[in-house]
Amino acid sequence: QQVARDIDNAKVSQVIYPLMQIEDVKSLRTNFVVAGTDQRKIYMLGMDIGKEVGIPEAVYLYTPIIPGLRGLGVKMSSSVSNSFISIRDKKEDIVRKINKAYCRIGDVENNPVLSIMKLIVFPMFDKIEVGEISFEDYRSLEKEFEAGKLHPVDLKNAIAEYLEKIISPIRKSWK
Repeated sequence: QQVARDIDNAKVSQVIYPLMQIEDVKSLRTNFVVAGTDQRKIYMLGMDIGKEVGIPEAVYLYTPIIPGLRGLGVKMSSSVSNSFISIRDKKEDIVRKINKAYCRIGDVENNPVLSIMKLIVFPMFDKIEVGEISFEDYRSLEKEFEAGKLHPVDLKNAIAEYLEKIISPIRKSWK
């Protein structure tokens, strides 16, 4: 991304990075790539260059950026320890990471727990149980949380359980 912002002061590594990203398409023999919206410019640049060096075209799906579990405006990233949930995480790892996640009472801005609930959990389930309360849509849950009627501990306990339901079958298929 830095290359797109300041090409005159780009480092060699920043110029090579888009090629490395796009080389994965060739090396992994895939034609479908999932990446965060923050990677779009890098892949677009890489696709332009890739055509010239024989890297096959692919379909790209860009996903919304989820704040890192630590909060503080940091995106979820595999390069920042304990800032993300991996589909390879064991249940106890998911619980530990979610329990440490930023989730201040009533704060709906840059809240990684709410973002996971909105972007990952709600699309997978018709109804979400948080403590004694049932929710059929994300907006209702967000309103209750913002009003302070839903405690972060209850939300974290619920999200850890739902993430385990989502991730467990994937984890089992890798064994």
